[in-house]
Amino acid sequence: MSHVTFTLLMALLISGAVALPGDRSGRERVYSAAYTFLVCVASIVGGGWLMYLVHG
Repeated sequence: MSHVTFTLLMALLISGAVALPGDRSGRERVYSAAYTFLVCVASIVGGGWLMYLVHG
């Protein structure tokens, strides 16, 4: 499994785990999972670019 695939899989699993607990409707859980997944992906891309700029 490549690094990118593993990272996206972990982001998906984390977003699903974060969305499950609590008293929310199904629609709110889907929105929460999607938002968390997008924030994870954005932070991964941002961190990658930051490392690229620092290390060249």
